[in-house]
Amino acid sequence: MFGQFISLPLPTVTPFGTILFDFLYLLLAIAVEAYFLNSRLSFDKKTSILYAVGMNCFSKVIGWTIFFLLIYSKLPIEGLKLSILQFVFFNRIEPSMYYSVFFWSVIIFMVTLFLKLYILKLLVQLLNEEKKVAEPEIITRRINNRRGSQTLTRESRDLFLTVLLANAISYTVISFVIAAIQFNVFLSLFGA
Repeated sequence: MFGQFISLPLPTVTPFGTILFDFLYLLLAIAVEAYFLNSRLSFDKKTSILYAVGMNCFSKVIGWTIFFLLIYSKLPIEGLKLSILQFVFFNRIEPSMYYSVFFWSVIIFMVTLFLKLYILKLLVQLLNEEKKVAEPEIITRRINNRRGSQTLTRESRDLFLTVLLANAISYTVISFVIAAIQFNVFLSLFGA
């Protein structure tokens, strides 16, 4: 019945390893970021998990979409495309790509940070939730820069610092898992 409406070509090789590890990384990031949202912003546990799931799932979908539709499709060099696909899907990296991977990792971290911050603010507005921080008074602070002064509220600064810390710690945990997998730590722990 649905076969006549849906005719998507399925790939001959499905990268199950990449899908499973991406799911593992998503679970790690959700757990770490929900903990920081709970402890630093005083959201309850259910709300923290909801916001962490929303931030990570939306940023993951937006990130993969940007990667495949905008970046990967516009690359002019076929060898570079092949190297990127080998790295993303099969965890094979050429020695000449180490600096590029590090550079793009920093760029991806910064873009993800601001994307998650925007998504969290949007989720808070959409779900009409207020932070449960015992009703702190709004303390404004002047920050001098070249163009003049800018006023920031304490809540927006705390929100930014919390998302920055949560994102940094989740990326660190994921990096340790990647390094452990790369150096076969798991195999040596279990005697294989």
